[in-house]
Amino acid sequence: MRAATVLRRAGAPPRQAPRTLDLGVGTVTHTTLQMGLAVAGILAAVGLLALLAGLGMVWATWRADEWVHIPQSVDDRKEPELAGATT
Repeated sequence: MRAATVLRRAGAPPRQAPRTLDLGVGTVTHTTLQMGLAVAGILAAVGLLALLAGLGMVWATWRADEWVHIPQSVDDRKEPELAGATT
């Protein structure tokens, strides 16, 4: 009898070749989709923050009763009055 047969009959597990990690195509696809979803989520969060900040700026500066007159030419502007100046 051979030695391997004897060891197997004595209750020892059969000798196996070293296993390699065989992940396959599905694992790579899954990981790629996870990374794409994470990047899309980060970009969506940045976009929402920019939108919220823009709406906050509009809300903070919007007043319907306060309009600013922008002069059309240099002649429409008034010279600023200096404190203590005599003319």
